[in-house]
Amino acid sequence: MAQLPRVAVLGGGRTADVTVSALVDSGLHARLFVGDRIHPVGIHPDALHPDAAGRRPFDIQDNERQVTQWDVVVLTDDLDDLVLGSPAISSSLFGGVFDPETEGVYRCGRLPGPGPRAAPRPGAAPTGPLAVADAVRLADAQSRWIGEYLRGRYLLPPRSAMLAAAGLTATRRTATGSASWPRPRSEAPHARWLRAPGQTAVRGYLRWLGAELRRGRARAAEGGYPLPVPSLIAAS
Repeated sequence: MAQLPRVAVLGGGRTADVTVSALVDSGLHARLFVGDRIHPVGIHPDALHPDAAGRRPFDIQDNERQVTQWDVVVLTDDLDDLVLGSPAISSSLFGGVFDPETEGVYRCGRLPGPGPRAAPRPGAAPTGPLAVADAVRLADAQSRWIGEYLRGRYLLPPRSAMLAAAGLTATRRTATGSASWPRPRSEAPHARWLRAPGQTAVRGYLRWLGAELRRGRARAAEGGYPLPVPSLIAAS
């Protein structure tokens, strides 16, 4: 019988705490790394590159220099402020959470759109720091979204639809089967409400997420509730 994946949450502060709590409430085994102690985390950035998709489980080193293995990694928005040289992940994510090209690495606590260090593309929604309360609301909703996905209760749309929603167009896969980075489109479909300030953008995003959850639950029911990321770690 397939086991549910074990989830490592990287980050610190309220968004990371909320993310771990929501994942545990979803019935998943989740653990927070970094926390309030700033220390480099031993996950190699290459593991988060699209060409390395499927290189799970992830080896993660904690503050005591102990290395443990995890099936899934969730990066919270405050990770960038805690860890110098923190692992990079594409800024163009479906719903700000799922990378259409990489499985097993997700993001919480951020609206869709370019990351704070990414160059904005033409027509993209402006980005800026969110209030802590708004980031916490996003992290709670997004981590519960991840929890439903990892338990098979929600099914993502096809890759082409994810790319379109992230404001990207699909690219051909190489002869080796690896995918090149998608090309930016002029504007993501939901960028209209993302152009709104702070709380208005968050409210619009949460409405979109609620509708997407309903669609994804219907897809999962039709597909027999598949488990998208079974545990790669043998039970002890």
